[in-house]
Amino acid sequence: MRYIFIINPAAGSGTGLQKIKPKIEAYFTEHPGNYKIIVTSKKRQGIELAKSEALLGGKVRIYACGGDGTLFDIVNGVAGCENAEIGIIPCGSGNDFIKYFSSDIDFFDIEAQVKGSSIPVDLIHCGEYYAINQCFIGVDSDVAYNKNVLNKVPFLPGGLQYFLAIAAAVIRNDSHNMELRIDDMIIPEKNYSIMTAANAPFYGGGFKSAPDALPSDGLLDFISIDHVSRRRIAAVIKKFKRGEHLGLDICHYFKGKSMTVRSKKDMKISLDGEIVRAKEITFKICERGAKIIVPGCCTSGLKEKNKKKIASNASISGAAPAMDKR
Repeated sequence: MRYIFIINPAAGSGTGLQKIKPKIEAYFTEHPGNYKIIVTSKKRQGIELAKSEALLGGKVRIYACGGDGTLFDIVNGVAGCENAEIGIIPCGSGNDFIKYFSSDIDFFDIEAQVKGSSIPVDLIHCGEYYAINQCFIGVDSDVAYNKNVLNKVPFLPGGLQYFLAIAAAVIRNDSHNMELRIDDMIIPEKNYSIMTAANAPFYGGGFKSAPDALPSDGLLDFISIDHVSRRRIAAVIKKFKRGEHLGLDICHYFKGKSMTVRSKKDMKISLDGEIVRAKEITFKICERGAKIIVPGCCTSGLKEKNKKKIASNASISGAAPAMDKR
């Protein structure tokens, strides 16, 4: 087994490299093994680095040492490579995908990372990319765009970046006119504030935007919220943060295999926080598209957690129209 640690030196306001590199070196000094540390030097470089390591063949564990953007790169580098497993060492400001797992799991424990088991998880296929967590259009993508801009401001903490990014999006409060196709159901053009395609529950530093999402159930959670006034959007976002929005009359919730979104103008689309622009995009489930290392954890417990939650959602697992919780 090879162990590849791809570190984003900008993660965690520049502290990620200093935080994790000595831990990796100390572990392999005591436990010799075939490992490599690679520090990225430019945006999206992690995709090619991960791909080249996976294509060397043989079993390999490739660790994303950074934030959501670093994980996005590694996922896109190894997607489709059966020999590669993905590890996550959360050095960034968000690290939302791992919030699905137990808070007792120490993702910074290198020994637990090396000895941990891996589990298959679904991915979201979206155009030329894959996402592992959530994709957004609307206020959410405006927040992600603002957050990426604020990342360039030196010495600004991640939590404050999210706060300022949200505040700017709420003040602007753009409406987004979109037509949706969820599996075989067409929803006519309408104005929305929020549109989410989710594989896991959290985004944005802890917003529980898709509370029922499971990353290995073979389905995506599609959540839309009608456009609302600036006066109301702040209250909606509060419920959105706590995962209490599904019961709102302006919220629509479906589970399905794919959703196509069309607009007459270019949309800012957030793929795990990375922004692309298009007038049309399809979010499609890629079942068991990646293997994620769960450090020091008995994965059978997570499988049971999934089974129980799937069973509790059985009443809404039919055709998409029956799943609207409006």
